[in-house]
Amino acid sequence: MNAYAIYTSPISILIALFYLALAFFVFFKGSKKVFNIFFFAFCLSLPILNFGLFALKYPPFRIFIYLGLSFIPSSFFCFILHTVKKDQKKLLSILAYGPSFILASLFSLYLSQDLSKLRALEEFLILFFAFLIISAHYLLFEDLRAADREGGRKDRLEILFFGGGLTTILVVFDLLYYVHLPVYPLGNMAAVFYVGLSAYTLIRSQFLEIRLSRSLVHNFISIFITANFIISILAFERTLRLFLGYETFLPTILFALLAGVILHPLRQKAQVFTDRVFFKEEYSAHKTLRKFTKEIISIIDLDELLSSIISTIKKVMRLEQTYIMLHEEPEGIFVSRGLGKKITLLKDSPLIEHIAKTGEKVLKTETEEKRFSQKLREDFALLCAELVLPMICKNKLLGLLVLGRRRSRVPYSRKDLAVLETLCDGAAITIENAGLYEKSRLHLLGTIKALAATIEAKDPLTIGHCEKVAVYSAAMAKELGFQEEKMDTIRMGAYLHDIGKIGIAEKILFKPGRLTSEEFSLITQHPLIGLRIIEPVKPPREVTDIIKYHHERVDGKGYPEGLKGENSPLSAKIVACADAFEVMTTGRIYKRSMSLKDAIFELRKCSGTQFDPEVV
Repeated sequence: MNAYAIYTSPISILIALFYLALAFFVFFKGSKKVFNIFFFAFCLSLPILNFGLFALKYPPFRIFIYLGLSFIPSSFFCFILHTVKKDQKKLLSILAYGPSFILASLFSLYLSQDLSKLRALEEFLILFFAFLIISAHYLLFEDLRAADREGGRKDRLEILFFGGGLTTILVVFDLLYYVHLPVYPLGNMAAVFYVGLSAYTLIRSQFLEIRLSRSLVHNFISIFITANFIISILAFERTLRLFLGYETFLPTILFALLAGVILHPLRQKAQVFTDRVFFKEEYSAHKTLRKFTKEIISIIDLDELLSSIISTIKKVMRLEQTYIMLHEEPEGIFVSRGLGKKITLLKDSPLIEHIAKTGEKVLKTETEEKRFSQKLREDFALLCAELVLPMICKNKLLGLLVLGRRRSRVPYSRKDLAVLETLCDGAAITIENAGLYEKSRLHLLGTIKALAATIEAKDPLTIGHCEKVAVYSAAMAKELGFQEEKMDTIRMGAYLHDIGKIGIAEKILFKPGRLTSEEFSLITQHPLIGLRIIEPVKPPREVTDIIKYHHERVDGKGYPEGLKGENSPLSAKIVACADAFEVMTTGRIYKRSMSLKDAIFELRKCSGTQFDPEVV
């Protein structure tokens, strides 16, 4: 049986009925949407063609073939036109449908009268058909490049573009039959599949996201290039037979080998191009997460670390919400961080126990399986989670990365999960280090406060002095653009800046009158005494700089080394200014306190001599 008999068999009528059913179904699902109306028109033009093919042996019914072919390209073009973002849609629709009505009228006029004019119209129809189909795919391609995944729009455009392209290729492939090349008629079946898939994307676009995988795109490219490869070989062979009279297969084999050599690198280059154009967003997201995984290793502040993880993942994965459930000791509970509200899970909750035992991620879709308990599902509902990943370091569960729904409702792909798991592994190590740093920092600060308190206890007027200087110094550092880690170091140094006064006799420290030169010489030693006291603790370099240099002056008249200008560290200059401000506003046994206005005036007056103008 001739394979092309399918067009004149009852199957053609069944296909026509399928098109009609889809047309009305999509229309009634969204009759107010313009692209649904044009899809309806497109689906109506297809059964007209099918009916004409079925009744081909009856000459009067041949008009239906020409009517279908006249309106298919314009209806398809307008359907695509109103799907993409394009200006002047009304004008372009009129320009597309105008030739269709003219062609339909002329075919009706010349069908039974003037065959020569009919042939000319057929040639024009082929050009018109090709122009609108190519234009429609060009519109899709341009819109694809500007679209993003949010809302699933890009995914639907990809289906229309690649599905339409493949269908067009197979329909053109069918035409080779009419030049006596032995090909199977796949075009009609491809059209049925494409129209059905297009209808599905229109109907379900508001409820279900459809992802077009990279492998499907690559397969499409392979089919496209291979089809052209086969067509080239067949056309080459037929050319040899018709024009040169060759009957041997040797030239054809040589041509096939040459085309095969070109085929493989061409396919690879085409795949690289599509990856760059159509999957750029996905590549960029995964690349950003991988880069961030390396960068977070250097963050030692826990709050900064958690904030960076949450904000980066939320932005890159396009999430409605994401946060971290952090394990807190000694309570043994997991508390939400970065959510805006507090959620708590006990360490013996079903979800925590399951993840701690298995060390594996859990998807919401998996929780419906029988192996998960109802209480675990309740934990998932409490978290409002679509995906929960563990953060494990040294076989210890430090926290959970909780991801909510994506704004586009796109499910998490395998590559998404792989990248997120890698990020969680890196984050767990960093959280462990940040936790250790936080404990050490708090312990050191506690020690510093205790030492500072022993100094302040010697004089009621100095109680709270170190704490106030620390607050002022941190505020000034923040204003100067210091990062949180540096601000902590300056705060620590400010607490300790006068620790060396422990080694100064009380009669000198609390002398109400003017100091003698010998007494002042002893006072100038307190920065060096403080340095010797603190060095065994091995604090950060900035802390020792503050202790040693907080009495240096810009004009070089300070102590203990008489450093001038930029030779003194900025951190020490900040504390020097804060120290003087606190002393002036609080007062001492040897000096009355000033008003806030007078203290600020004094700082400005001494700017450039005693204090750094940048700090003041």
